This record gives sequence, structure tokens and C-alpha cells, in this order.
Amino acid sequence: MNALAWVLSALLLAGCNFEVPGQKAKDAGAMGYACRISKKSPEQCMRENPTFSQIAILDGWREGDLDVKDKKVDTNFSPPPPVVIPPPPAPPKKEGEEGEKKPEGEAPPEAKAAEPTQPPEPAKAP
Repeated sequence: MNALAWVLSALLLAGCNFEVPGQKAKDAGAMGYACRISKKSPEQCMRENPTFSQIAILDGWREGDLDVKDKKVDTNFSPPPPVVIPPPPAPPKKEGEEGEKKPEGEAPPEAKAAEPTQPPEPAKAP
């Protein structure tokens, strides 16, 4: 019976959203600190994070600014690696489609280009 009570209470509390007191202010401060380290203005940071307290964002930004001025944090980041975009795949061919149709008996254009061109010999008179 005791185990059933624990399982029941665990299931009932599983859907609860516990909020730690002061956690949202700490998150806003961390967001402001990160904005300062990434060289964003406090106004821009506040616009990007409207759900956080503006005062807490500004406090975090100021703390980050002090650390940058005291050279505790380096804001010179290396550039990101170049983005390599692969070429798009060729579209699949439809059934019965094999590309250009070539007249029968004619050599393909690759073979024509490979043949040496010689001037015709003049005809001999009898």
C-alpha cells in the first residue's frame, strides 16, 4: 500500500511546473551578461528577450561590462568556420527518359570531337 501511495503521488506531481523563486531574474541576468560578451547593446538585448525583466537584463549586462573592462573575459572570438553547402542533387529521370535522343547511325558528339579532321584529297583526273 505504501508503494502505491508513492507511485500515485509521483504521477500527480509529474505534471506540475515547479518554479524556483528568483530563477527568472537569474536567467535574465545571464542573458544580459551573454549579450555584453557578444557585443550587443542592452537595448538590443532587451528587444530580443521581451519576456525577461529589463532591470535584470541590464544588471547582467553591467556585470559583463565590468568583467570585460577588467579583462576577465575576452570578447575577441575567432570567426566561425566557413559554411559548405553541397550542390543540389540532380533531379531523378522519369521512366523512359534517357536524355537527348540521338539519330541512329550517328556517332555521339564526344566521338566526333575526338576524330581528327583532315582535308579531303583532291580528285585525280583520268
